[in-house]
Amino acid sequence: MTSQRFEWIDMPSPFAHSAILMLLDPAARRIGLRPEPRWRRVTLLALLLVALTLPDIDFLIGLVFPGTALGTHAAGMHSLAMGLVGALVLTGLGTWLCRVPPGRLLVLMTAAIGLHLLMDMVSWGGPGIALFWPMTQTRVRLPLSVFYGVRHSRPGALHLHAVTLVSELLFVGLVWLVAKRLKTGTIEPPPETTSA
Repeated sequence: MTSQRFEWIDMPSPFAHSAILMLLDPAARRIGLRPEPRWRRVTLLALLLVALTLPDIDFLIGLVFPGTALGTHAAGMHSLAMGLVGALVLTGLGTWLCRVPPGRLLVLMTAAIGLHLLMDMVSWGGPGIALFWPMTQTRVRLPLSVFYGVRHSRPGALHLHAVTLVSELLFVGLVWLVAKRLKTGTIEPPPETTSA
């Protein structure tokens, strides 16, 4: 693998990843994660935002430790193993700061990081992510292309950036519509089943 300083992989921007927060907020409410007072709710949303963008911390790690598994984009920090570590750390922090049940919060944090990984696996032309690191460096990419991705390696290609901007704005609009329906209750949760 090449150093993060010289090769940038085209994947969704932090803007697209962060948009998922619009879905996680109503999801948190539905599973009973609505801490009081308000500063705890804001803290919970901030921690969810960190979870949504956490795998991309490899950009910063790459500045200090270039070419390492954790410092190469879409490698170690984009794995299930590091995703679980991140979810556990953020759950511990969220349980302490927000006074919410750790089991429910762990589900939400894991979902946030998992959605980031999924979004990176469905990027057009991207090489995929090292989903099963440290067992293997093999990159996994799904055959479906949803995101055009940011073209970091071609900063002067304005037409490519325009495609990225339009595709991500469409994605954010779709997420907003679904979140709005979730908040207004027009999308109902599945009925509860009773066991005999």
